[in-house]
Amino acid sequence: EVAPQSLYLEQLKERLGGAAVENIGYTMFSIFASPSSQTVNAGSSNNYTVTLDDPTLMSNVVELSVSGLPPGASASFNPASVTGAGMSALTIVTSTSTPANHYALDVIGTTAGLSHTNAVGFVVVPPSQPRITRVGWSGPTLTFSGTNGRADGTYYVLSTTDLALPRNQWSVIATNIFDSEGDFNFTNLSAPLPTQMFYMLKLP
Repeated sequence: EVAPQSLYLEQLKERLGGAAVENIGYTMFSIFASPSSQTVNAGSSNNYTVTLDDPTLMSNVVELSVSGLPPGASASFNPASVTGAGMSALTIVTSTSTPANHYALDVIGTTAGLSHTNAVGFVVVPPSQPRITRVGWSGPTLTFSGTNGRADGTYYVLSTTDLALPRNQWSVIATNIFDSEGDFNFTNLSAPLPTQMFYMLKLP
C-alpha cells in the first residue's frame, strides 16, 4: 500500500522534477563522503565512502559523479548509483604526472534533475621514491632489498663500474616488479666480480 503523501510526492517528482519536491519542504536525498580529505602519492590511488540517505522513502535512483579531479586522475564508483539509502565506494586513481597540490572535489548525486553535492579534499604529494634498506654480500652474490616502491609497479636495476658515466649509459641488468606492498628484493650473481660495481634503481 502506498501512503497518500508518498504517492503525491512521487507524482510531483514525475511531473515537475525533484526540485519541486524540495521546494515544498521535503529532502529528496542527502549525500555525504568520508573521510573529509585523503592524501595520495602521485601514481597511486585512494578511496572515499559515499553515503546516501532517503528521508522521503521514495527509493530514488541517485546517479553518482565527481568533479574537480586533478590532471591525470580518474574516478570510479562501486556501485555507480544507489537506490534509496545506501553506500558506494569512490576510488580515485592518479598518474605519476598528476601535479602535487591540494584539490577540492565535489561528490555529486543526481536524481530527477536534482543534484546535491558534498565537498571533500584530495591532496596529491610527489611520487614515493624506493629506498634500499638492506644490502648483503657473500662471495659473488650481491643482494639488496627495500621498500617504498609503487605496488605492483616495474623497476629497473642498472649497474656500472664507472660512477662518472652518464646515467643513460649505465647497463640495465634486470627488470623486476615491486610486490603488492611496494617492497622489493634483488639478487645479482656475477663471477668474476669487477673490483668495484655501482648499482641504481630506475623507475619507468
